[in-house]
Amino acid sequence: MSNKKTNEKSTLMLLHQNKAKYDNMDDCPQKVALIEKCVELADKLENIYEKCETRWDLIWAYQFGGDPVKALPYCAEFLEMINYNNKFSNSLKHELKITIIGLMYNLSSSVPHISKKQCKSLLDEMENLVNQSSTGKGSLASHKCSYFCDEQNMEELEKWLKIFKETPRDRLSDCEVCEISDIAEYNLFLGKKDEAFDILNSVLENNKTCAEEPWSTITTFLKYCLEHNELEQAKKFGTKLFQRDIDNIDTLPFAAALMHLEIATKNNRYADVPLFERCINMSSEIFDKIIQFEFYLGAWCFSKYLATKSKEIKLNLLPSFPLYSKDNTYDLEKLQNHFFKQAENIALAFDKRNESNFFYKDIEQTQKIINLYLNEV
Repeated sequence: MSNKKTNEKSTLMLLHQNKAKYDNMDDCPQKVALIEKCVELADKLENIYEKCETRWDLIWAYQFGGDPVKALPYCAEFLEMINYNNKFSNSLKHELKITIIGLMYNLSSSVPHISKKQCKSLLDEMENLVNQSSTGKGSLASHKCSYFCDEQNMEELEKWLKIFKETPRDRLSDCEVCEISDIAEYNLFLGKKDEAFDILNSVLENNKTCAEEPWSTITTFLKYCLEHNELEQAKKFGTKLFQRDIDNIDTLPFAAALMHLEIATKNNRYADVPLFERCINMSSEIFDKIIQFEFYLGAWCFSKYLATKSKEIKLNLLPSFPLYSKDNTYDLEKLQNHFFKQAENIALAFDKRNESNFFYKDIEQTQKIINLYLNEV
C-alpha cells in the first residue's frame, strides 16, 4: 500500500473516532472544537461526503454550543460542496439549500456589517427555492416575520404571521416548540398581548422545551412585563428561566433577563456577582452582535444596580476585557459607562443598517426599567 493511501486510511480512522466522540457530546464549546478538528481532517481526504458531513455538524454545533456567526463561512462552503456531491439527490440538495440559506439569513442579520441588501438577497434566494417546490413554506414565513419585525412593518408582519400559522409543518419546519414560541413573540410585537401570553403559557404548562425555546421568548416577555410594571408575572417567567443553565454564549441573553429581574426584585435570587463575572468573560470575544447587545444591556443595568451598594467590585476577568485590572478591582461607574457604550454602538450600527430605530428603542425601554426599579433603592 502506498504512503498516500496509508495516510488517508489513518486520517479516515482518526476522523471516524472523533466523530463517534462528538456524536455523544452535549452542545458545548468543547464539542465545537472537536468538530473543527474533524473538518481539518476531512479536508485532507478526497472524500467530499466527509467534507460535507463534518461541515454540516460544525454549523449546528456553532448554532447550539458556540458562536453562531462563525458558522457563516462553513455554510457557504457547504452550499458549494453539495453541488458536487453525487451522494445527495437533487431533492435533498434542494432542501439542504433552503435550510442553510435560511440559517445564513439569520446569522447575517445578527451582525451589522453585513448590509441590509445582502441579508435581503439571502431571503429572496430562500423564497425562490421554496416557490420551486413549496417545501419549506412555513420556515420561509417565519423568516419573513423576523425580517418585517426588524423593518417594523406591521402590515407585512401580520400578513406573514397569518401564513406562518396556517402553513402545515413539513420536513424543513423548525421544532414545534420554536415555532409556537416564535408565534407568541410575533403576536406580542404586534400588540396582541393576550393572545401572545396565552400561547406562551400553553408552552410552559406543557413543559415543552428545546435548547433555545421557550427560553428566548421568555426573555422577551419577562422584559416586557418589567417595562409595564407587571412584576408578579415577570417573576413567574423568571422562575421558569432560572431552570435553564447559563452555560454558553447563546444563553447570555437569558442571563441578561435574569439581571433585569434581580434589579426589580432585589432578592439575591435571580442573578449575582459570580454570574455577572462569568458572563462578562463569555461575552468578550464573540461575533454575534445581537447576543452581545442583549447581554451588554443587562450588564449595564446590573452594574448600575451594584453601584447603589458600593463604588467598586472585585471581579476575576480575563486580560482581554477592555477595562482589565490586574488587582481585580473595578469601578462600577466605569463598568456602567463601558457596557452602555458597547450596547449603544451596536444599536446604532444595526439601526443604520436596518434604516430603523428598533435597537435604540430597546435601549430606551431598558432605561425605563432602570428608572422604574432603581429609584426604589
